Amino acid sequence: MGYSDFNLCVGVLLDDGTEYVCELQLNLAEMLQAKKEAHIYYEEVRTELPALCVGTDVDAGELEAFIVGRLSTSALDAAVGALSAKAEGLFLYAHLLAQHLESEAKDGRTVDFAALDSLPAGLSEVYTVNFRRAFPEGEAGAAWAMARPLIELIAAAREPITEAMAATLLEWDAETKTRVLEATALLFPVRDGKFHVFHKTIVDWLTGEIAEGSSVRERSEQFQVQRKDGHTTFADGFVDWLKGRDGPTAASAPVPATDGHLSSAVDGPAAGYWLQHGIVHLCRAEGRAAEAAAVYAGDLALLVRRVDAGLLGAVAKDYQELRSCSNVDLDLAAATEMRRFVGKYTDVLHKDGGAVVLQLASQQPDTSAVYGAWSVAPRTAARTLVWRNKPQQADACIATLAHQNKVNALAVSKTRLVVASGKALCVYDAETEELLEQLDGESEVRCVAVTEQAVGASLIVMGDEGGTIKVWDAGACVSQNSLFPSAN
Repeated sequence: MGYSDFNLCVGVLLDDGTEYVCELQLNLAEMLQAKKEAHIYYEEVRTELPALCVGTDVDAGELEAFIVGRLSTSALDAAVGALSAKAEGLFLYAHLLAQHLESEAKDGRTVDFAALDSLPAGLSEVYTVNFRRAFPEGEAGAAWAMARPLIELIAAAREPITEAMAATLLEWDAETKTRVLEATALLFPVRDGKFHVFHKTIVDWLTGEIAEGSSVRERSEQFQVQRKDGHTTFADGFVDWLKGRDGPTAASAPVPATDGHLSSAVDGPAAGYWLQHGIVHLCRAEGRAAEAAAVYAGDLALLVRRVDAGLLGAVAKDYQELRSCSNVDLDLAAATEMRRFVGKYTDVLHKDGGAVVLQLASQQPDTSAVYGAWSVAPRTAARTLVWRNKPQQADACIATLAHQNKVNALAVSKTRLVVASGKALCVYDAETEELLEQLDGESEVRCVAVTEQAVGASLIVMGDEGGTIKVWDAGACVSQNSLFPSAN
């Protein structure tokens, strides 16, 4: 219907119930005048084009159509096209670039769409531009020296950490904290009092630990961090927490709590983090795997706290972490005894909590590492009874998994235990006895099978008393854990 400055389709319901769609167009008087004035030059170009094409292979009509098409395309469309090419299909880039353009305008610099080709291409270049703006003196500057330890912490953290925790670990004063937060706010924003990573590729870019398929291609040449340094800082903080700052280490002399339970240190906002992740950081800090194993095997106070916090799963995962340590000389005999002790009494610990840890530990053979940890722990006769003439041989049972319903069937693979209980299948990690997934059936489960393959789908098969057979692709089961990790 021709030129318009405002175009709108409106739905109107007529009296007979018919929905009628009408188009509404408006023209601004100023735009009509501008069009009239610009049309003069358009006519001149249109007249001159045929003369310019005489004696050439250029078709005047095709050239005119090309020019008209370019003139009819808005500058915004051209800008979008240029930015899309640079974004390489990444929405994250587009968001960062929008923030970049916003900061340019905020600083009083004109955003020139003609200069879009000079903008950074891809995430690596975007990160470089933003880090250079935040740290103009580069890696040798004071600003980067203050911010790098925080970024190392964030890279090594097992979950978002609080501002207060970072300030304590890095011993910030008020001025340092303000400067660091300002410099890192764009890519490591604080939400709900915790540091978050704007996108995991930032850490890839800074550490050089780039996974296959990552949208960054190479490590930063100028700004680099080491995860192991972050783990070391965390490990130091964890040991300080165990000591209660100035007190003795919990492994050698735990502190009795007011309720009669053992407490490995003072409580505080960071306690939950240390209970769940402290030993992992000790394992990953350079040269401290043996220290991690000693805490894991000898600190009953820490175990009590973890049981009461419902973190038995973390105890199992820590043992896996210890086993994965690269130190070939690491002695895990004591840690293995502690792991089996927890596995054997899992059902009791779930039921009665940390209050029974000392009593159960006292019942272990006198030569066991668990009994050795109990023998140095502070205790009272009212809470722990000494068992005379107890068996001095280790129990062969290494795990106890309790279910409310009758267990009708089970299947075992290299990495999984699959138990049929009631109308559900419970899938456990065979190494840690951690519940990974519960798969529900329609009626009482009667039989189960599991196949685990290095190539092709790994399957879990269940049959119930109603005559239904269900087959699950283990890798596609909805879970935070992959049921069958790839063989490597």
